[in-house]
Amino acid sequence: MCFTSSVAIRCPFLLFPISIRPSPFQFHNWRCNMPTFSFSIGLVLRNGQQLLEFRRQLPDQSVQFEDPISGRLYNWKISKVFSDINNGKLVVFRGHEVDAAKPSSVTGHDLPKLFPSLDSLPQRFQDEIERKLDYIRCLQKAGVTRGQRRLIKPVVVKVADRRKEKVPSDSTVISWWKAYEQSGMQASALVTANYQKRRRSTIHPRVKSLIFDVLKREYFTRDRHPLTRSHLLINRALERASVIEGEVIGPCKVSLATVNRVKNDVGPYYIDVARYGPAYARNKWRYSISGVTTTRVLERLEIDHTLLDVVVICDQSGLPLGRPTITVVIDAYSGYVLSFFISFWGTGVGPTLNALKIAVTPKDQYREANPTLSHDWLGYGLPELLVVDNGLEFHSRQFKLAAWQLNTDIQYCAVRQPWLKPSVERVLGHMGLYLPASGRVHKPQSNYLPPDPRQTACITLSQLSLGLLKCFVDVIPFEASTRTLTEPYELFREGFERMPPPLLPSSLSDIDLVGALNKSLTVGNEGIVMNHLRYNSRELQGIRRQVKHSFKTQVKFHPENLGFVYVQDPITGHWLQVESCNPEYTQRLSIVQHQAIRNHLKDGLRTRNAIETLIRGKSELIDYWDGFLSGKRGKKNIEAAKKFGSLTSAQSLLSKSPSASLANRVTELITEGDIDVAINDVPSFSSFILD
Repeated sequence: MCFTSSVAIRCPFLLFPISIRPSPFQFHNWRCNMPTFSFSIGLVLRNGQQLLEFRRQLPDQSVQFEDPISGRLYNWKISKVFSDINNGKLVVFRGHEVDAAKPSSVTGHDLPKLFPSLDSLPQRFQDEIERKLDYIRCLQKAGVTRGQRRLIKPVVVKVADRRKEKVPSDSTVISWWKAYEQSGMQASALVTANYQKRRRSTIHPRVKSLIFDVLKREYFTRDRHPLTRSHLLINRALERASVIEGEVIGPCKVSLATVNRVKNDVGPYYIDVARYGPAYARNKWRYSISGVTTTRVLERLEIDHTLLDVVVICDQSGLPLGRPTITVVIDAYSGYVLSFFISFWGTGVGPTLNALKIAVTPKDQYREANPTLSHDWLGYGLPELLVVDNGLEFHSRQFKLAAWQLNTDIQYCAVRQPWLKPSVERVLGHMGLYLPASGRVHKPQSNYLPPDPRQTACITLSQLSLGLLKCFVDVIPFEASTRTLTEPYELFREGFERMPPPLLPSSLSDIDLVGALNKSLTVGNEGIVMNHLRYNSRELQGIRRQVKHSFKTQVKFHPENLGFVYVQDPITGHWLQVESCNPEYTQRLSIVQHQAIRNHLKDGLRTRNAIETLIRGKSELIDYWDGFLSGKRGKKNIEAAKKFGSLTSAQSLLSKSPSASLANRVTELITEGDIDVAINDVPSFSSFILD
């Protein structure tokens, strides 16, 4: 397999056609394409596959051309023909020129058309052109033609004496002159044939084929073995091949530089494709030409998420909530931020639809509620196109339903190609420069112990939201582009004023319902219990009486507001909004705040050893009852307790004597043998009788 004679080949180890760079051993005819022409008989122009022959020049600065096949005549202005020739629409046709086949790249597109320039020639070759032109022009000034060899000799000798160099032969000068005239008086035709000439490869074709076979198995694979390994295996294969075939096919060993040159015959892009895969190569060798083409505002909105590098705390409890996720919506025409949404529930449908709702609605209330803003937050109305990546939330049924409700199309970017939505990616990348230092999450570095962001966090969620609002309204819109020197604020304002009145949705309740999270919960006499919170109403109990005593149904809720939920009627399929039974606690309460509060209370119970205390109390109570009712002693305790039937809990809890006596009597039983009454001496009395 030899690569020195072909431009595009099919590489067996890459399994698709590739383009080989021009071999350094291959000779190229170097010629600048700038021929001269005149509007005279014999001029032939080519328009695609059509040939046009010059016929005559008209008095009104026009020229006439004829199609030699159909005989159709064309009258054009001289300025138009000259402009089309310079722009490449028309080509001056010369019969001796043959068009070379256009090589194709791996993508099927034509390879770039390269053209040389006299300015790129080394100085010694430019001096050589000047030398040859000196001889030719001196001959032309002397009135000598190419066929007058006898008259050429004296002129050549005079020029050589003036230049103080060796006299060239007559045939050499005539060959220069002939090449110069046949090329249309192009100076590049006088470039020596030795320019760009390289020595031919001395490697035997069979050796080169063997080198490629080893590179195919070892180097051009996903294992990414080093080139030194392939070099070792190539030399071993060469030794075996020379012994087995019984003939000398080349040197027994090749150098690492030779293997590297053969490897470089394949372009670096295709080497990355073979060793790292097409996705890696496409990202590494990506490029931008015209970028995203938009002509008006609200034509193309880009949506994306990112995790903020800052830890915030709760406004109510002061507990660290963690790193929030921000969803940003940007107008691609101007780069103006139309909305953002901060949450702690990741990249889902809820944050996306909430950010989209803010983008399509007027935002005057944000300026009124925050007097620190210096400018209005512009922009509202339904967009024409939403540009998103391939996240699961963007492929979900809920997001597509919301797009249907807004009458908006969706465009998905190719996988791992974020440059297809550059505006939002640029803003998300620069947004970290405006975040506060307190609670910032630092990038891991060697020999550096970053501070714990949970210990340094002191920015609340509301403060972060207000700071980012000012950043998106008063800072980023006034950063002028270094290329166009335009501000996103002015560009969006002017474009918004020129466009017709934007369309607005009459109701966002459908989007609210579509974007809510879904759960299957049980409806009972206490309503619905979700995350230890109760939701109940008379309307819900009315549905329960029509369906079943206890049944399961779909429940939707907004994680950023647990003050109400949506309950689906299993009979009609419609939804009912049910308020919380504890509105003072759940009003504008997010699920993250609720979980943080419960975790904080659990930590308090754990600190006070409440669980161990409860377990110990239960164990003591069990032991108490077991000791009171165990065996015959328990029966006697019961009989003793019956004697105190009139005793109440108030007396037993507040009086110490009854309980103490009861305890003594219960613990110390008296038997008949234990009764010992002391008998005292009876005194003697005298008796008498009454009459």
